[in-house]
Amino acid sequence: MFKPRIDPDHGLLLVQNRDSRLDAAIHMLFVPSDLAVIWINQDRIVVDACLARRWHLAYLPQKAACYV
Repeated sequence: MFKPRIDPDHGLLLVQNRDSRLDAAIHMLFVPSDLAVIWINQDRIVVDACLARRWHLAYLPQKAACYV
């Protein structure tokens, strides 16, 4: 948290207990840079992707996901 940037060859995996649109939502408040975000469901199928812009209030996947 509050890391100034993520190295180009690194990433972060957020894991939820179940597929959900709401639980997989992210916010970008206080995030200093834009992020490429990919949502994946329990069947390991990509259900949505976007470029999350810094300081944007919230992003929800189009379909339920458990991995962000």
